[in-house]
Amino acid sequence: MNEPNESGAPIYVFPEIHFTPDGQHVVEPSEETAPTAAAPPAQVTPLEPLPEESLPAEPGPSRPAAEEPPIEEPPIERHDPFAYMRNAPWMDRRLGPSGRAAFLLRRDLKAFPVIEGRDPNHADLDAIVQRTVDYIVPIIKREQLTDYAYDVLEGKRQARIAEKADTRQ
Repeated sequence: MNEPNESGAPIYVFPEIHFTPDGQHVVEPSEETAPTAAAPPAQVTPLEPLPEESLPAEPGPSRPAAEEPPIEEPPIERHDPFAYMRNAPWMDRRLGPSGRAAFLLRRDLKAFPVIEGRDPNHADLDAIVQRTVDYIVPIIKREQLTDYAYDVLEGKRQARIAEKADTRQ
């Protein structure tokens, strides 16, 4: 199966790669891949200049400024970093942070007796609450920062639009 192909297909010889103990490597080209000194460098022919009539005309106003259509900036497309999990009941943005945490805590408290086989004690409750807080706080902070960033971007966009409108009049 691993015999060389006798069908006349080309056989490629790859250079040898040697690795040293410190992680460096050296590539030694084989006789077939080594560059030869007799091969002249490729010659590049210079391009001919374009005729004058094919060059674009000087930029200038094609229409008076009063006839130009207003340049509208497209609205900023908001990206939701948590779109993949937005259908979860605790990801409802109308809920406050405590309401969202309550959904997560309710789920964990219902599952605790099934998993542990007993009711949670005070230490278990503290661990569940801490785990929920550690999970939900970064999510809420990132949502708030994303909203703030898009509000700032929208404010700058509105300022640019107003500035363009003022310069046209």
